[in-house]
Amino acid sequence: FYSRQFEVSNNNIKGFTARGISVIDFVQSGVVAGNHVDGYLSSAPADPTAEACLVIESVNGFGSEPKFINVSENTFCRAKNGVKLLGYNASYPITNINVSGNTIHHCAEGTNGSDTCVGIEALWGEDLSIHNNAIDKM
Repeated sequence: FYSRQFEVSNNNIKGFTARGISVIDFVQSGVVAGNHVDGYLSSAPADPTAEACLVIESVNGFGSEPKFINVSENTFCRAKNGVKLLGYNASYPITNINVSGNTIHHCAEGTNGSDTCVGIEALWGEDLSIHNNAIDKM
Protein backbone atom coordinates (compact mmCIF):
# COMPACT_ATOMS: atom_id res chain seq x y z
CA PHE A 1 0.00 0.00 0.00
CA TYR A 2 0.98 3.65 -0.44
CA SER A 3 0.87 5.57 2.80
CA ARG A 4 2.70 8.23 4.75
CA GLN A 5 1.35 6.88 8.05
CA PHE A 6 0.07 3.40 8.70
CA GLU A 7 -0.65 0.75 11.29
CA VAL A 8 -0.91 -3.01 10.81
CA SER A 9 -1.87 -4.45 14.18
CA ASN A 10 -3.53 -7.33 15.96
CA ASN A 11 -4.13 -9.48 12.88
CA ASN A 12 -4.11 -13.27 12.67
CA ILE A 13 -2.66 -14.20 9.27
CA LYS A 14 -2.40 -17.89 8.34
CA GLY A 15 -1.60 -20.13 5.41
CA PHE A 16 -0.05 -17.69 2.93
CA THR A 17 2.18 -18.80 0.06
CA ALA A 18 4.35 -15.70 -0.54
CA ARG A 19 4.35 -13.03 2.20
CA GLY A 20 2.21 -12.60 5.28
CA ILE A 21 2.66 -8.81 5.53
CA SER A 22 4.38 -6.81 2.81
CA VAL A 23 5.37 -3.14 3.17
CA ILE A 24 6.81 -1.77 -0.09
CA ASP A 25 7.98 1.73 -1.11
CA PHE A 26 6.47 5.10 -0.22
CA VAL A 27 5.58 3.93 3.29
CA GLN A 28 6.65 6.05 6.24
CA SER A 29 5.91 6.51 9.93
CA GLY A 30 4.26 3.20 10.58
CA VAL A 31 3.73 0.40 13.06
CA VAL A 32 3.50 -3.35 12.60
CA ALA A 33 2.55 -4.68 16.05
CA GLY A 34 0.74 -7.47 17.83
CA ASN A 35 0.23 -9.66 14.75
CA HIS A 36 0.37 -13.45 14.62
CA VAL A 37 1.69 -14.48 11.19
CA ASP A 38 1.87 -18.23 10.50
CA GLY A 39 2.82 -19.60 7.10
CA TYR A 40 1.76 -23.16 7.83
CA LEU A 41 0.17 -24.90 4.83
CA SER A 42 -1.50 -28.28 5.24
CA SER A 43 -0.28 -29.18 1.74
CA ALA A 44 3.36 -28.80 2.86
CA PRO A 45 3.38 -29.24 6.64
CA ALA A 46 7.11 -29.95 6.95
CA ASP A 47 8.44 -27.56 4.32
CA PRO A 48 7.46 -23.89 4.46
CA THR A 49 6.89 -22.36 1.02
CA ALA A 50 6.31 -18.70 1.91
CA GLU A 51 9.21 -16.29 1.38
CA ALA A 52 8.73 -14.48 4.70
CA CYS A 53 6.22 -13.57 7.37
CA LEU A 54 7.07 -9.85 7.06
CA VAL A 55 8.89 -8.04 4.25
CA ILE A 56 9.76 -4.34 4.34
CA GLU A 57 11.28 -3.53 0.97
CA SER A 58 12.20 -0.85 -1.53
CA VAL A 59 11.70 -2.01 -5.10
CA ASN A 60 12.04 1.37 -6.88
CA GLY A 61 14.71 3.43 -5.09
CA PHE A 62 14.92 7.14 -5.93
CA GLY A 63 13.56 8.38 -2.60
CA SER A 64 10.67 5.92 -2.30
CA GLU A 65 12.30 3.75 0.39
CA PRO A 66 10.30 2.73 3.48
CA LYS A 67 11.41 4.52 6.66
CA PHE A 68 10.47 5.23 10.27
CA ILE A 69 8.76 1.88 10.87
CA ASN A 70 8.44 0.14 14.23
CA VAL A 71 7.96 -3.66 14.23
CA SER A 72 7.23 -5.00 17.72
CA GLU A 73 5.45 -7.68 19.75
CA ASN A 74 4.62 -9.87 16.73
CA THR A 75 4.83 -13.64 16.40
CA PHE A 76 6.25 -14.86 13.08
CA CYS A 77 6.46 -18.57 12.30
CA ARG A 78 6.66 -21.27 9.63
CA ALA A 79 7.93 -19.41 6.58
CA LYS A 80 11.38 -19.52 4.98
CA ASN A 81 12.28 -16.27 6.78
CA GLY A 82 10.77 -14.43 9.72
CA VAL A 83 11.50 -10.80 8.76
CA LYS A 84 13.21 -9.42 5.63
CA LEU A 85 14.37 -5.79 5.53
CA LEU A 86 15.57 -4.93 2.02
CA GLY A 87 16.69 -1.59 0.65
CA TYR A 88 16.91 -0.98 -3.09
CA ASN A 89 20.71 -0.76 -3.08
CA ALA A 90 23.51 0.93 -1.12
CA SER A 91 22.54 4.34 -2.52
CA TYR A 92 18.84 3.92 -1.65
CA PRO A 93 18.64 2.04 1.67
CA ILE A 94 15.64 1.59 3.90
CA THR A 95 16.15 3.70 7.02
CA ASN A 96 15.09 4.06 10.64
CA ILE A 97 13.51 0.65 11.05
CA ASN A 98 13.14 -0.74 14.59
CA VAL A 99 12.54 -4.50 15.04
CA SER A 100 12.18 -5.42 18.71
CA GLY A 101 10.32 -7.71 21.08
CA ASN A 102 9.17 -10.15 18.39
CA THR A 103 9.01 -13.94 18.61
CA ILE A 104 10.26 -15.79 15.53
CA HIS A 105 10.18 -19.59 15.45
CA HIS A 106 10.11 -22.62 13.17
CA CYS A 107 11.19 -20.61 10.13
CA ALA A 108 12.99 -22.60 7.42
CA GLU A 109 12.41 -25.81 9.34
CA GLY A 110 12.40 -28.60 6.80
CA THR A 111 13.32 -26.25 3.94
CA ASN A 112 15.33 -28.09 1.32
CA GLY A 113 18.03 -26.43 -0.76
CA SER A 114 17.62 -22.85 0.51
CA ASP A 115 20.78 -21.01 1.50
CA THR A 116 19.20 -17.81 2.87
CA CYS A 117 16.74 -18.88 5.54
CA VAL A 118 17.07 -16.62 8.57
CA GLY A 119 15.11 -15.22 11.48
CA ILE A 120 15.78 -11.58 10.53
CA GLU A 121 17.56 -10.54 7.34
CA ALA A 122 18.71 -6.97 6.70
CA LEU A 123 20.29 -5.80 3.44
CA TRP A 124 20.93 -2.21 2.36
CA GLY A 125 19.66 -0.44 5.45
CA GLU A 126 20.74 2.55 7.56
CA ASP A 127 19.88 3.32 11.18
CA LEU A 128 18.33 -0.09 11.74
CA SER A 129 17.70 -1.19 15.33
CA ILE A 130 17.22 -4.92 15.79
CA HIS A 131 17.13 -6.02 19.43
CA ASN A 132 15.35 -8.08 22.09
CA ASN A 133 13.79 -10.54 19.65
CA ALA A 134 13.35 -14.22 20.57
CA ILE A 135 14.42 -16.49 17.69
CA ASP A 136 14.04 -20.22 18.20
CA LYS A 137 13.93 -23.52 16.28
CA MET A 138 15.23 -22.25 12.99
